[in-house]
Amino acid sequence: MKLGVPGKVLQFLLIGIVVAAVGTGLWLLGPISEQRSKKLDEKRISDLQFINGALQSYWNINKKLPSDLKKLENLPGVLISTNDPKTLQPYVYRVKGTANYELCSEFETESTGTLSRWSHGKGQECFEFEIKEESR
Repeated sequence: MKLGVPGKVLQFLLIGIVVAAVGTGLWLLGPISEQRSKKLDEKRISDLQFINGALQSYWNINKKLPSDLKKLENLPGVLISTNDPKTLQPYVYRVKGTANYELCSEFETESTGTLSRWSHGKGQECFEFEIKEESR
């Protein structure tokens, strides 16, 4: 079936609309690699939050901080990831005092969320913590 001039114009117009819609959608989402990096950073923050909670639990049981994150694996009911989701390297954990410690990770993007406690720039970022008084 041959299309007349109006049919061809309509066909090209529809193709143009579809291409524009797809292009706009991709532009709004940002590059796929950037989205992947943001998801990895969200996972890193989630891991660090769970590690922080597990460290509080460890303190409640042992009244001291563990020497390394591997000790958290023996806590009952605690399932945490202590390794970066991309590099599979362990997160950095440093005991800074009797009840003080820091957790560090390498981030691929700058945070844009509202979790100010967990705000981070691109690159290495460390978060300092102190065991809460009621846990001591």
